[in-house]
Amino acid sequence: VGDRSLYHAGGDTADHVAWYVANANYTHSIGQKRPNALGLHDMTGNVREWCADWYDEAYYYMSPEENPTGPDAPGELELKVVRGGAWNDDVYFIRTTYRSAHLADNNQNVVIGFRCVKAPQSVISAPTP
Repeated sequence: VGDRSLYHAGGDTADHVAWYVANANYTHSIGQKRPNALGLHDMTGNVREWCADWYDEAYYYMSPEENPTGPDAPGELELKVVRGGAWNDDVYFIRTTYRSAHLADNNQNVVIGFRCVKAPQSVISAPTP
């Protein structure tokens, strides 16, 4: 069950689901905006999301159409993908589909964060007695 709306807001506006340059001057605590159609908060805006993928500007021209995992190795500059925009970005940049790059060894940036992910209970296998 996915959603293809521009800001992953289930048809809602960016102001209702994200902190960005039009409504913020700093980072905010999570969960203050409306959840998206999947019930997830803070998928866009506030801080950019640091992704596991290595960045290659041309990767999507040659990647698989479904679930591309990114290049297998870093390029010469060792850049990581960041997504989702930050509190100081224009509305265009807070889209989950907007992808930019950040140096992999530079973790001192006030507009980049990361998302902790936990598999749903139905996916986690229970130990056998």
